[in-house]
Amino acid sequence: MTMMPYADSSPTPQPPDSQPAGEAATPFLALASFDDFPAGLRSEVVTATLPRATLAAFGLPVSPMRAAEPIAAEFLVGPNGGVLAIRFVDDSNR
Repeated sequence: MTMMPYADSSPTPQPPDSQPAGEAATPFLALASFDDFPAGLRSEVVTATLPRATLAAFGLPVSPMRAAEPIAAEFLVGPNGGVLAIRFVDDSNR
């Protein structure tokens, strides 16, 4: 499965783009097809903490020295409970 940042011009609900100062975040990476996601349905952003090594599974760089450290993740969850996208938020510079 190829994962690419989600960019859509349709009126599909989008997660909030605001980031507190000092945070760096990846764009949302699509985990499912947005073709079957009807416009106008609500989605939610669910936060979790994952091992930083998880970044490598998405083709993102991770330092072996920091692989065991935690990193915040935000999951975009559709109305049926399926995970549509993920992004990683690094607030270690705070």
